[in-house]
Amino acid sequence: MDLTKASELFDELRGKIESHRNYLSANETRTRQVLIDPLLRELGWDVTDPDQVQLEYSTAAGGADYALMRNGNAVAVIDARKLAMPLEERETMRVLNYADIRGIPYMITSNGDEWQMYEVLSRMPIEERIKTEFSVTRTPTHESVLRSLLIWNINLVSNSVPVFAGESALHASISVHVDKPSTIQDASIEGINKRRNTRSLEVAQEPNPGWFSITDRSINPTGKKPIAMKIQEEEYKLNPRQWTKFDQCIGSWLINSGRIERSDCPIFITKSPRGNCFIDIKPIHPDGNKFRSHEELPNGMYMETGFSAKDHLINMRKLLEQYCIDPSSVYVRLN
Repeated sequence: MDLTKASELFDELRGKIESHRNYLSANETRTRQVLIDPLLRELGWDVTDPDQVQLEYSTAAGGADYALMRNGNAVAVIDARKLAMPLEERETMRVLNYADIRGIPYMITSNGDEWQMYEVLSRMPIEERIKTEFSVTRTPTHESVLRSLLIWNINLVSNSVPVFAGESALHASISVHVDKPSTIQDASIEGINKRRNTRSLEVAQEPNPGWFSITDRSINPTGKKPIAMKIQEEEYKLNPRQWTKFDQCIGSWLINSGRIERSDCPIFITKSPRGNCFIDIKPIHPDGNKFRSHEELPNGMYMETGFSAKDHLINMRKLLEQYCIDPSSVYVRLN
């Protein structure tokens, strides 16, 4: 796989989404032909070859839009949606259950912009079964390329568990200058040229005892309140001690540090309801519904709040990852 060409394709797809959003949002066929099929081809899947990709793959138990094949068997199914349709959990579960019944190990869902890949046969909560995810328009190009490698044909058709070849690169400072076509080995060593986005995933040292990383699975935040938050050696006391203030603090930090700008809005993450909008210049979803509740952020932006304590942590992990901050470097102190 030529990572330089893949990087150029992500830039091209981003441009098409920005220029033709209304056209591509009109129906699923346009989204598939213009956005999904080109990326699958770049990842080594010939959508015109039934030995590699079978379309409208279905049985009496249900179905999916694509099946990625290995030796006559589906190794992954893809649920495609039109660009305007969010990746809702209920529909994701429907296709996950179908894949589970069929014994298909991986399930992918995409609306052409958002991509998520799930481990089907795991019995963990759905949010912990995500193997990789990225957004063509919002994830930095170099990171999207690395995250998409789990869907790479050679990776999926191997007889071993697919390898997230970009893991080390995602946690390192990426400054490679690409002078010739790159291969997967380049990604596993250092990553690829950052191209349009200069941010790299930033990691902080673990603070004093009593603090818990927000990625610590042993944390049970239910019934507890956040007292303080620490991010990159900056400590913030939360008063009042509410999870909404925890979200507001992280959102404000991302804005004040120059990572989020008004031009980024609307900003989406998986767990937010009704169109997945989460931060915008008005507390209103794209469909016209108001945020369930909100906190005001700097620079005239608003963040939706009002989730469960567990979902607040999940939301913040995903938001930080979008802006290349390792969520394990963010800590919270609970009462």
